[in-house]
Amino acid sequence: MDPLTVGDVAKMKMAQLLRGAPEARAVLQRHGVDPLQRCHSAALNHMTLKQVLGRTCPVDDVEATLADLLELLGG
Repeated sequence: MDPLTVGDVAKMKMAQLLRGAPEARAVLQRHGVDPLQRCHSAALNHMTLKQVLGRTCPVDDVEATLADLLELLGG
């Protein structure tokens, strides 16, 4: 299996990320988002991380947030 890329992480759903790596919540909190408090269920289950972090639960730097999540996931 090929290693994950930032693009792979950006395409993940928030719920998928949190199920696979619960510690991702702490990474998101460092970037100013608590997905379990600010994101509605549609954002968690139906939108990609790139969409969520860019619109529903905006962060200052989407690319830096995705890079930190990629590092957490071992990519």
